[in-house]
Amino acid sequence: MPEDREKLARFREKLMTGRLVRTWESAKDLRAEVALSLPKTIKTYPGVGWVRGDTAASSEILAQVNNLRDENALLRDKILKIEENSAHMIDELANGKDVFTIRCSIFAVGHNREGELQYELTWDEIFSIVGPKILGPVTLKHPLIFSDVISIS
Repeated sequence: MPEDREKLARFREKLMTGRLVRTWESAKDLRAEVALSLPKTIKTYPGVGWVRGDTAASSEILAQVNNLRDENALLRDKILKIEENSAHMIDELANGKDVFTIRCSIFAVGHNREGELQYELTWDEIFSIVGPKILGPVTLKHPLIFSDVISIS
């Protein structure tokens, strides 16, 4: 059984590496080590579960926690519904290849001329025209007078 002793030695070495370890020789020694070490460990490393009975949560706090849990569940449900509706709404939006018709009524001031124009453009084309204007200042090479006669449908 030297093989088993070797495995036990490796196991002990692994357990003792990087940890606080105390050894004992008999059950009586173990009892004494636990009696001395446990209160010190509780004080040095307080954690969940190391709570005195007289400081446990009151019934009011437990009721608040339950109310918050219920509210949390309701809010999670609302979020899921909003996400589902948003995904559905996005699917209904026009995309870049969809065609949009632009109709314009034009009146030339001083020339007493009217006209109607109609353009069919994809959303990709519209954004390629409008996008650069949004990002930079707009300047007109030939100033024109526009009134409220232009309508887009």
